[in-house]
Amino acid sequence: MTSDEPRISLLGTSALLFDAPGNTDLRTQQRIWAIAREAEHWPEIREAVPGMNNLMLSFASPPTRLEPIEARLRAAWTSAEPLAVTGRLFELPVV
Repeated sequence: MTSDEPRISLLGTSALLFDAPGNTDLRTQQRIWAIAREAEHWPEIREAVPGMNNLMLSFASPPTRLEPIEARLRAAWTSAEPLAVTGRLFELPVV
C-alpha cells in the first residue's frame, strides 16, 4: 500500500474504518462526505459516520467476507466527486 491508497481496518466485528490518503483538506473531506452518503444505502451498512479524513461504516450484521465491501469502498473513493455540505451555526447563550 502506498500513501496514495486508502487504508481500511476492522473495528471489531461490527464496523470498519476507511482512512483517506493524503493531506487533511476540504476536498478530501468532501469526498468522504460523498462516500458516506452513498454507503448509507448499501444493504450491509447500518450507519456511515464521517470523521476527519476517515469514514466509519457499521455493519447491519457481521459480514462473512470483507473483500466485496473493501472493493466497493475503494471504487467509491476513486470515483467520488467532492460533495459540498452546507454548515449550520449553533449559537449558545452564555451567562
